[in-house]
Amino acid sequence: MRLSRTLSRHLLGEIVQYTTLGFVAFATLVLTQNLLRRLDDLVAVGFLFEDVARVLGTLLPMLAAYIVPVAFLFGVLLALGRMSADSEVTAMRACGLGIDAFLTPILALGI
Repeated sequence: MRLSRTLSRHLLGEIVQYTTLGFVAFATLVLTQNLLRRLDDLVAVGFLFEDVARVLGTLLPMLAAYIVPVAFLFGVLLALGRMSADSEVTAMRACGLGIDAFLTPILALGI
């Protein structure tokens, strides 16, 4: 089994970039949805912006358990899809690298 360190670094960089983008997007959606449900109650009590920011800060770690796996899946699918669209997968196959060249860095990052 041959494993290219340059390819692994490139793939990990792409996955981390898209995972971060997915995390921000999904966290925004989930937090906004939860905040909008409770907004009437919060305004009626007289919450200020600092209080709303504190509520969001306490919700984020709790919801991160749901957001991180979805964001990681989003990052992996987007990175592999982009590499396939740019014919990088075909070039890897032509160089003699198999599917394990993809799986090893992805599994290492997932663990």
